[in-house]
Amino acid sequence: MPRGSGRQLKCLLGQAIASDHYPPERRSGALAFYSAGYFFGVTGGLAAGGFLAAQVGWRQAFLVFAVVSVAVAVLQMVIARDRTAPEGSSAPHAPAAPAGSGAGQWQAFLELVRNPTYLHLTLGFAWASFATFGLTQWMPSFYNRQFGLAPEHAAAFFGGAYLAGSLLGLLAGGVIGNRLGGARTERLLALCMVSYGLTFPAIAAVLFAPNLQLAFAAHVAATFMGAMPNGPVFAMISNTLPRERRVLGVSVLLLALTLFGAGGGPLLVGMISDALAAEFGSASLRWALLAVKLLGIVFFLHLGYAWFKARQVPRDPVT
Repeated sequence: MPRGSGRQLKCLLGQAIASDHYPPERRSGALAFYSAGYFFGVTGGLAAGGFLAAQVGWRQAFLVFAVVSVAVAVLQMVIARDRTAPEGSSAPHAPAAPAGSGAGQWQAFLELVRNPTYLHLTLGFAWASFATFGLTQWMPSFYNRQFGLAPEHAAAFFGGAYLAGSLLGLLAGGVIGNRLGGARTERLLALCMVSYGLTFPAIAAVLFAPNLQLAFAAHVAATFMGAMPNGPVFAMISNTLPRERRVLGVSVLLLALTLFGAGGGPLLVGMISDALAAEFGSASLRWALLAVKLLGIVFFLHLGYAWFKARQVPRDPVT
């Protein structure tokens, strides 16, 4: 199995389980809280592992994490209970071909593509991830060029802003999504568009900040606003798709974010920066980051269309 694929599979299954355990009006909060825990576990584990390795050695650090992981797994088995609804309670849907057949998988994928809300959610967030990944990968270099931070200090500075803003934004988006009405797709879409729209002035403030303190504050604000749609978008996928399509729907979304965003965003930033280097020198990276961020405007075209279509669909009960 490729590196990281097991972790992604656990993430997909975890989101599907969380969706099954919570009603639509509470899914934004549940999925945001789940994402925050996953995010904190990854970043916190790296930090704690580095600290332990420096104190007691990397072998002992692995042993400590192994013991803690087994203890947590046993605790989860003891306290967790399956409260999912029976299969017959899922939203009505057309009968599908057997899950294991190639025809069944292709038919399931076509069902996703033919769902306008899901399709434009995926396309919109793919464009947003294009800008997000581009900025994320190059921002430490920007801090190094703009403020003269050493590479290790620039990475730590960026990591602190990213960690603080993302955790707070994830939780805030879940709470607000629940209060707006978790089963109202058009309201969640509006929340996503407003929060993502606020990242544009925040990122501009980072790129043109006169000092490091203002850049840090603006960066926390940008990551806060950018993380808010996380819970609502996964809630919308769960509310839009029948139960047996949710894992596939989330996996296709994450595939689009990874291929388009992680694969294209950083590459385009580097290409634009190189092309502008002769005219702008070290400031070329600033303009490259701004140009790629502006490509995220396409996000609003797709989510605006999804919002329009969602308002036309009768609000049938979802589970």
